[in-house]
Amino acid sequence: MKHLFNDLSSVVDEPHYAFSQQLVGKKVSADLQWGLKHDPYCCADNMDRKEIDDVIFEINNFMSLGGRTIVDATGSESIGRDASALREVALKTGLNIVASSGPYLEKFESTRIHKTC
Repeated sequence: MKHLFNDLSSVVDEPHYAFSQQLVGKKVSADLQWGLKHDPYCCADNMDRKEIDDVIFEINNFMSLGGRTIVDATGSESIGRDASALREVALKTGLNIVASSGPYLEKFESTRIHKTC
């Protein structure tokens, strides 16, 4: 599962661990992967919506290693679900993308969910 176009920029937070300070203000890279797994919200670049060209670059790397299908876990519009962008990526790269749907965490969804109940 992967988030291709999620946008969590509204929840960027202070580092929770001493080692996390090195993540603040940095661009996401393989060198930061371990730290981002433990404290993903302190790195603004990790929380921002990615440009389509950046997503296609990542997809091409994935496909060069034999990947052919991704399940996009960004199921809610409240965190940036963009079915049109997913379609565009699929058409440009030949990747099979399974688009999920459904609510995310309540702090993102509460207003939208309560309107439909």
